[in-house]
Amino acid sequence: MCASYERRKTLDGLTLTKAVNTIKQRYEGVQVTKINVTEDSLTIGLFAPDRKSLHVRTTGGAPALFTTDVQEGVPDPFLDRLSGGKIVEIGGRRYDRLFWLNIEKRRPSGKMETHRLIFELIGKMANAALVNENGNIIWLFAKNNADPDRSFSVGERYSAPRLNKRDTLEKYATANFADLLGFYPVTVKHAETYLANGYSFAETATLINESLTDGIFHTDAQGRVIPFKPYEDGGTIGIDDLKDRLYKATIKKDDGIRLRLTRFF
Repeated sequence: MCASYERRKTLDGLTLTKAVNTIKQRYEGVQVTKINVTEDSLTIGLFAPDRKSLHVRTTGGAPALFTTDVQEGVPDPFLDRLSGGKIVEIGGRRYDRLFWLNIEKRRPSGKMETHRLIFELIGKMANAALVNENGNIIWLFAKNNADPDRSFSVGERYSAPRLNKRDTLEKYATANFADLLGFYPVTVKHAETYLANGYSFAETATLINESLTDGIFHTDAQGRVIPFKPYEDGGTIGIDDLKDRLYKATIKKDDGIRLRLTRFF
């Protein structure tokens, strides 16, 4: 028996960008203890003062990133090569649902190696990949491929999926927030509320863009998480509160762990 979660909402590109900016400030330079897997997630244990782990829901239709107090799942023997390594960089493709951890570790030979653990949290085609220093994929969490026009398998050179939009909060040739990378219907609606109350498109875009680095997540009147302050009623939460906002904890038998153990052994 283990803790599992009823899926509620995936993270949009703007909210994921904010989450990545927040964990970057908190966890760059921190040591990895171990990485556990379940049938649809990875939990990255950290030797950090707050005793939190990073939990990434990678598959199942509602991918997300949040911190957790629980180290779910079982160790993945292949990812064990990252245990004891240091997170030297946390980055992401701004406004998009792609981010990575660069993890550096000294091998028994004395050689220092850096692997990149990449997460593509793109809807039902979300996945995770481990890439070596040569840029080649050496491990995949699942068979999902968010871009059918690219080769995406173990042994091949990693290439990121194509962007589905080109206009962003920084560079745009539009006056419609729905045309910008990272927006989805709820954030479009809240952005348009600013326009309806006298803000220009440029002013609203700047306000939202600046909000992506302040570490404060917002909720609207319906309790939905958005990365910027709604014009009307809403509340605020921190990244440690995202888990409870995105998923409802349940207890069930985790057959996925058994299946992964069968695959390993």
